[in-house]
Amino acid sequence: MGSMSWIHWLIVLPIAACFVAAFLWPGARILQRAGLSPWWLLICLLPGGAFVGYVLLAFVPWPALEGRGTEG
Repeated sequence: MGSMSWIHWLIVLPIAACFVAAFLWPGARILQRAGLSPWWLLICLLPGGAFVGYVLLAFVPWPALEGRGTEG
């Protein structure tokens, strides 16, 4: 098994870019609605970053919910 040819990369890179876009775009919309910066999604591109991102999302104050009571 040698190195991959340029034709392989010509096929794989656009497909990978579509998968990344399909993940990042909805996530950015969700974070914006929560009142947080969509730049937080960049942490998910790191190994183990999705877990860290979920923990941070659970414990940081959400600006969109500030001023509201806990009764919903």
